[in-house]
Amino acid sequence: MGVFPEDSVICVSWLIQLWIAEGFLKPVNGKSFEAVAEDYLKELIARNIIVVHKRGSSGNIKSCKIHDLLRDLCLREAQKEKFFCVTREHSHSTSQAINTQRRIVVRPSTWNEEYLAHEIPEPT
Repeated sequence: MGVFPEDSVICVSWLIQLWIAEGFLKPVNGKSFEAVAEDYLKELIARNIIVVHKRGSSGNIKSCKIHDLLRDLCLREAQKEKFFCVTREHSHSTSQAINTQRRIVVRPSTWNEEYLAHEIPEPT
C-alpha cells in the first residue's frame, strides 16, 4: 500500500488485482480471491486503516484512500525489508541502493496519477 502517493485515490478493482498478482491472498473456505480481497478490504475499512472514497449505486466500494500513518508505516517497513524503493524520475538515488530492492516505484517529477512499478531482478 505504500507504493501509492499520499492522499491518492485508489481504484478498488485495480487494488484487488494487484493483491492477487502479488500473491498476498490465499483462498478461504472456497471463496474466490476477489471475495477474500473484498473481505480484507472491509476489515481494513472497519479498522479505519483504509477510507472509502466512493461507493457504487449498489453500495460496493469503488475507490478508497489509505490512511497517511499506515502509508508511512508501509514505506518504512518496505524499505527496511528491501521490498521496494520509491524514487523520482530525476532523482540522484544511487544505483547501489536501487539494486538491492526487489521492486522500484518511479514517480514523475510532477505527479499526474501515473506511476511505474517494476520488479527488479535479484542481484546475481
